[in-house]
Amino acid sequence: MINKLYNNIKKERIVIIGSGWAGSTVAKNINCKTKYNLTVISNRNHMVFTPLLASSCVGTLHSLSVIENIRHIQPNLRDPDNHFYLGNVNSIDKTSKKIQCKTVSDKIFEVDYDKLVIATGGKSSTFGIEGVNKYAHFLKNLSDSQKIRNSILENICLSGIPGTTIKEKERLMNFVIVGGGPTGVEFCSELCNFINEDMHRYNPNAKNLAKITIIEGNELLGSFDSSLKDYASIRLINAGVNIKKCQVNKIEKDKIYLSDGTNINYGICVWSTGIEPGDLVKKFDCIKSKNGKIRVNEFLNIYNLDGSINEDIYSLGDCVEIENNPLPPLAQVAEQQGLFLSDSLNNLNTKNKFKYNHRGSMVTLTTGSAILESTVKIKGITSWLLWRSVYLTKLISIKNKLNVASQWFGSWIKGREISF
Repeated sequence: MINKLYNNIKKERIVIIGSGWAGSTVAKNINCKTKYNLTVISNRNHMVFTPLLASSCVGTLHSLSVIENIRHIQPNLRDPDNHFYLGNVNSIDKTSKKIQCKTVSDKIFEVDYDKLVIATGGKSSTFGIEGVNKYAHFLKNLSDSQKIRNSILENICLSGIPGTTIKEKERLMNFVIVGGGPTGVEFCSELCNFINEDMHRYNPNAKNLAKITIIEGNELLGSFDSSLKDYASIRLINAGVNIKKCQVNKIEKDKIYLSDGTNINYGICVWSTGIEPGDLVKKFDCIKSKNGKIRVNEFLNIYNLDGSINEDIYSLGDCVEIENNPLPPLAQVAEQQGLFLSDSLNNLNTKNKFKYNHRGSMVTLTTGSAILESTVKIKGITSWLLWRSVYLTKLISIKNKLNVASQWFGSWIKGREISF
């Protein structure tokens, strides 16, 4: 009887564009039973647990253990009144409240909305540098980590082919990371662990040739306390990493040209330098910040071009900037915004404003070392254990928690997975 009453209630249609931290958090917590019908539109059917993405590049974790299917995050998407659509959004008509979408097979379809949530995240910023899009690897999605992993293992194999010159072997085994922020440093650290702990089992000759260079125009982990930055730099240098302070001018197929006049012959280049708005945000007609992000108020509503507030469209995550309160593109920012918005929509709360509560920053380094900056500053094995504990508990499904825990243990006992 209760279910019949619920079904007779006219529910608004809330549409979420994007399945990253922000969009998935709203989808998980929105009330689909009594208040809303839900539609999620995304070009992938899962959320990527980004803090563990670097680990999947070198086989510490299996790639499928760092993603959560959107239907597992919000089980009500299995109901006939709720939908997940795999596709990209071409345009949004705010007057008719219609969204035009396109599938991977170029089929065009439309979706109506009552409330719209834009949570498309961002894409890696190339700063217009020649050759980046064509030759560098990015590290944003599951497909990125799989490509990096395949390239690493392929280059190791190619370096052992008979007749390959020493110069070519050295190029193949030269790994370059551009960007010294948390993502770049964590990938660099995972790669160090793989080379120093596992490559001798796989190809001892390749291990002797392996070289890692991290390029950063400013300071490594610039937002952290100086003592933690120094600790991180020392750990990386002791692990064999060359830290180069300069900028990239151009990238060719096997060579990187730097601002100090030098160049580097490389086998793999991973680009991790910042975030910029995606294509949908760039063409969406609303007021934007100087860096092209959607400007929102403290309730996460967008502004129409005439300066009025749009009460039916919200935006959050890496694609937005809150007016007079810009926040860093962090997973915890997106998650807190998602929790705030879902609570506001569920409870029709129009009084409380979004307030970000910074819970600290963590970066994992080589095995047994990490840094944590919050109300306290911690480094070494304690912060490394905290890093693993925090992210293990933050995983959504029991399945992935068990998988990640067992894979960490398995990597320690028998080494990382090296098949591809």
